[in-house]
Amino acid sequence: MNGVKGSRSSEQLLAVAALLTLVYATKSASTAAITDADTGPAQITDVCKEEFYLSELRKELAAGITRRRTQRQELLKLERKYRLAATMAAQTNDRCLYSALAAKLEEKAEAVQQQADRADETATTAMELIDEHVGKLRYAQRLLKTKPAVDGAGYSRSGTGGNIHLELTWETGASGGCTAIDSWGKFSSKHSAINAPKLTQIKITSVSNLGAKIFKDKITIAGFSTCTASAVAKTRTFSSVLNTCTVSNSETVTYARNTPDYIYGTTAAAFYKNHDPDQGCKDATEVAKPGAANDIKLRYAVCEALKTLQTDGGKVPPLNGKTLKGDKLVTNTLRNCLPAYQAVSKPWDSVEAKNLNDFIESAYGEDDGKFKEIFDTPLDSRQITVKLNDKSEDKVLTALATASERNAATSHSAGQRNKKEIETSKKQPAGAPVASKESEEKCKDKPQKEFKEEDGCVFKGGKCEAELTATTGTDGKTNTTGSNSFVINKAPLLLAFSLALLNF
Repeated sequence: MNGVKGSRSSEQLLAVAALLTLVYATKSASTAAITDADTGPAQITDVCKEEFYLSELRKELAAGITRRRTQRQELLKLERKYRLAATMAAQTNDRCLYSALAAKLEEKAEAVQQQADRADETATTAMELIDEHVGKLRYAQRLLKTKPAVDGAGYSRSGTGGNIHLELTWETGASGGCTAIDSWGKFSSKHSAINAPKLTQIKITSVSNLGAKIFKDKITIAGFSTCTASAVAKTRTFSSVLNTCTVSNSETVTYARNTPDYIYGTTAAAFYKNHDPDQGCKDATEVAKPGAANDIKLRYAVCEALKTLQTDGGKVPPLNGKTLKGDKLVTNTLRNCLPAYQAVSKPWDSVEAKNLNDFIESAYGEDDGKFKEIFDTPLDSRQITVKLNDKSEDKVLTALATASERNAATSHSAGQRNKKEIETSKKQPAGAPVASKESEEKCKDKPQKEFKEEDGCVFKGGKCEAELTATTGTDGKTNTTGSNSFVINKAPLLLAFSLALLNF
């Protein structure tokens, strides 16, 4: 029995814990509600202000698209720069460090692309619906400045049938409608822009209300000789109004806007459930129904666009030793690329990869400024040879605008490097790998930013040192050329040479 009681107590405790978790989650979710909302929509009191506000809102959505696309372009531009620098680097460390940077930016571009594209599509849909509605509002403003009138000799009667016809047209009225708004100062003295992240509601006049509530025209038939009965209130029956009136044969018909000119009765409608973007758009159910009204479609589209307005398009992440240290992609790339760290089996392990992480922190600089000094500044001013077809010219690396130029530069650089390696292998004497005394003096104790490849320097193991020249292996049969080693077995070459002498 005790066991049963204990079991029930545990179940009760679990139930209470689950309930508390739900309450906490609900409370936490409610804190996302926007309480300091943008009050701009409350200032919309006519179709002119509605048109202006929606046009400004469209600009905000368009700016979001532009920001995301600009971020992506800058990210990919920087990725290409680092990729190009890695391809053209003469030293192993440089190739690896720039390759890791390019890989990091490529990863960022891939990670945000899908969400950024979806945000752009959502914003574009909302902008198209805004354009459609703004067009209707502008036409409404134009109509508000007109009034109906008989089209010239537009009065007629068809025989003895008792039917009188009035052919109507529209003519420009002296006044009417609202004053066009072309600046925030004319819209409201308290607002100078839309605070899109704080926008919780909007006023959108439905198409039916544009006709039913805004346009109020009045036709006056005057000139009756007498109307004996008392005044007749508004009625749906025309004959009731004419019932006691006697025709004098001098009747006239005039047309005018009713007073007031028009009535703007549009009320603000909320975007989100409980003003909380995390709870979704309030019109999600209604917009899914067949024949949903255009104002509902527009409000829902704008709601979805506002939710994704701040989506990252590919902003360049902070790049320096501290931020890149421990980064899985960077550590894995450098582990694979640098022979000194290829023994690390778990590059994500801070203990096993301590030396690798220390190298990353040192190599990439302690902050963004140091990183830029080491990596970006030299590249931004670096002159490289672009050999394209029959022309050869020096250009700044960052000025290579086309794939043809970049490929011409990298292939020429590779050719020069290959040529140098061949010439070096021919000139090197037998013996252990050695560095020239001159190179040792030029390279010793220099920081990475000051060492020069043309001086025979290489940045290795966190310090600058002279590059070792090619040498014959200790077995007397191999030729090793530094980190990019290749092995040539001399026995077959000797045999081939002997056979050639015999044939000769």
